[in-house]
Amino acid sequence: MKTGEEAFLNSGNDLRLLKFWQWAYSDLLNNTTRGILAEFLVQSALTTTSKPRAEWDRFDVLYRGVGIEVKSSAYIQSWAQEQASKIIFDIAPKKSYSSESRKYSTEASRQADIYVFSLLDWQEIEGCNPLDLNQWTFFILSTKTINSERHAQKSLSLSSLRDLKPIEAKYPSLKSSIDTIIDTHDQAV
Repeated sequence: MKTGEEAFLNSGNDLRLLKFWQWAYSDLLNNTTRGILAEFLVQSALTTTSKPRAEWDRFDVLYRGVGIEVKSSAYIQSWAQEQASKIIFDIAPKKSYSSESRKYSTEASRQADIYVFSLLDWQEIEGCNPLDLNQWTFFILSTKTINSERHAQKSLSLSSLRDLKPIEAKYPSLKSSIDTIIDTHDQAV
């Protein structure tokens, strides 16, 4: 893994990788960056951050042989808002990509065994801080439940998600909540 201290070659000055990271990823309310941050939080709770994130894997996290998809949503966005955003999570079945064959699968499906829906649960721009782990709420649900209850559905609102009775967790109990889903649900792994 990179440390941030790596230098850009032939820059003519002391240009380091950390400067790029600061420039590109400091806006943690940006949808893309917040999604990657949510993946990192799940990985860190599971202590599986020893290797860098893989962009094109079938799912975001592999833990105890179980594929986990991490989805993120937030009330506050990086752009100007007149009101808080509605919470929506993408659950659309997708075609998987194989880096070995360099091809997509022919059928779309939900690739992971478990979904972790990560909500930056703060509703005012003042005080919103994605680095404050108390502002995150995580909802853990087996893909089996999603497939049986919302088979062809492409997205879930927060109320629809809660109707599915996920385990709701804050960061300190995220790992034990994921372990509970793995241990108590009939996962097809």
